[in-house]
Amino acid sequence: MKFKISEASTHELQTGFPITQAVIDGFQSGRVYNFKDNYFIVHKSGFCSLIQKSPCLEELIMLFREDEIPRYIHIYDIGEILISKITMEDDLFGLKIRHRVKLIYSNRQMIDVPSIDGFTLNMITDANFDFISALDFGIKDRFWDNKSDFIKYANGVVIINSIGEPVCICYAAAIANDVAEIDILTKGDYRNRGLAKFAVAGFVNNCIKKNIIPNWDCFEENEASLRTAKGLLFKEINRYRFLSLYKKKAYES
Repeated sequence: MKFKISEASTHELQTGFPITQAVIDGFQSGRVYNFKDNYFIVHKSGFCSLIQKSPCLEELIMLFREDEIPRYIHIYDIGEILISKITMEDDLFGLKIRHRVKLIYSNRQMIDVPSIDGFTLNMITDANFDFISALDFGIKDRFWDNKSDFIKYANGVVIINSIGEPVCICYAAAIANDVAEIDILTKGDYRNRGLAKFAVAGFVNNCIKKNIIPNWDCFEENEASLRTAKGLLFKEINRYRFLSLYKKKAYES
């Protein structure tokens, strides 16, 4: 069975998640599949949203088998009934169900950026992008399509140590409806030093200057991440189910 691939820019659909909304808006790469009156949105990174208006289990499972669907995907805010039915297909898929927390920074007040001895905060620019991306932070093409889009839209910041090495970055993985999805990465040897808070504070201030709302999304059990977000006055707005799905084998379309 072949599924209609919709032109993302022609649909006024809302997923509630910047990464998949950016696909619908035609702002980042991915696909929008249409079956009956349901839509399945797949970002190139493997993050997905289902906009469901009618029963669609059979069509959804058939869609998952398509070669164009990444073998490993993550589905935002999927319904409990649908999860239970997909779980019954354990011969086809490996599944992991977790819960995530969504928080936003909405008070529009600039954050006093903390200083940490031996570290400096800088914007990610055209001049330092290649050096930073070479250190396997994954900023080159995981979410954004190219360097130019990243520099223009991601509002990225980087923390540099005393010998000039980038050790922590924070940037928008996607922006949709003036909401920025935060992605933050810290090198292993530099964790638990307050660098994440340092980087996020700089990123938030960049967003405020552009009237963009920073969005924080993490797993419920990630207590350190939640502490950092709430310590910076991010407010919780939602908790939801998050389904990671792995195709156990390839199928013929």
